[in-house]
Amino acid sequence: MKKRWLSLVLMFALVMTLIPSNAAISFAATEPAITITSALLNKPSQYRVGDAAVLRYTVTPSGGVQEVNRSAVDTVLVLDVSNSMSGTKLATLKSSAKAFVQHMKDNGVTGDKITLISFHTYATQGSTYSYPSFGDINSAIDRLTISGYSGNNGGTNYEDALMDAKAYFKKVSLANSVVFFSDGVPTFYNNDWGSLGGTGYEDSYNNPELERCKAEAIQAATSLKSSATVYTISLGTNQKQHDVMRSIATDASSALISPGTTELTAAFKKIAGKVTAKEITNIKVRGTVPAGLTLNESSLLPGYSLGWVNSGTFEISVPSVTFPEDGTTPAPFYFDLSFTVNGEGNKW
Repeated sequence: MKKRWLSLVLMFALVMTLIPSNAAISFAATEPAITITSALLNKPSQYRVGDAAVLRYTVTPSGGVQEVNRSAVDTVLVLDVSNSMSGTKLATLKSSAKAFVQHMKDNGVTGDKITLISFHTYATQGSTYSYPSFGDINSAIDRLTISGYSGNNGGTNYEDALMDAKAYFKKVSLANSVVFFSDGVPTFYNNDWGSLGGTGYEDSYNNPELERCKAEAIQAATSLKSSATVYTISLGTNQKQHDVMRSIATDASSALISPGTTELTAAFKKIAGKVTAKEITNIKVRGTVPAGLTLNESSLLPGYSLGWVNSGTFEISVPSVTFPEDGTTPAPFYFDLSFTVNGEGNKW
């Protein structure tokens, strides 16, 4: 789902004896405000061969989100309409899904799309709607009905719905996102013979068939996550369902819980904000290693990568910075780079 590209290459000459305690690199006011400062953490009176020198870079965002563009995103709303969703639940789901659509209308860009998939015992893929009006998507949401598989309690087939979303994304090339909503654990799956497996009942989660439903859903989600960012919304207080939905989501921050229907619209709006969030990507810090020091390449944390421009100049790729639609400023973060004094060149 990642979306906006603004390349920031930060040049920094690394000369240990000349580094001030707070050397800043910033940008013009017309660009998104990101300041990177550096500070030497350990400053002995004299370095000796074998000593470690650690330089800390702090990345501080400070607004400017309006200056960042984003690319179009293709979103699939996957909505549970099994028997347990009758009454107030379904009515609230419809109004919440339409609130998601309204956010996309208000914050959309040309090329944004929304596709509906509803599911119960089986999944049904609806139409695809495009920005700016998204056609009659609200009417399509209003037409959603409880249509569970009669005789099996209108069970819940996560796997079929997730597989439909995966199949849809094989036909598109935009940044992709999935919003997967359910109020219960999976109770059906598609077995190896092309027919239905599971009982349709959420009777005991120690039931081997229900464990199979869970496993098949997670497997389908794993495949889907190679094509899209997956957000989940769990309605209710069932911890077993929360655990499954967390396994389906891309990460913990992408798995939301709505304990009751009164919180459901806020959950959909929050994910809509994530879908349309703007971010700065391809942030790089470049520096030169002077004689007398050896860069410890293994000192970087996961999520950062180090490459070499030439034999003496390194370049670090920094994780992207996301600016939420609600206007909040992203928190500062830092990373450390470690060097070892080797005694060559300068006297330390």
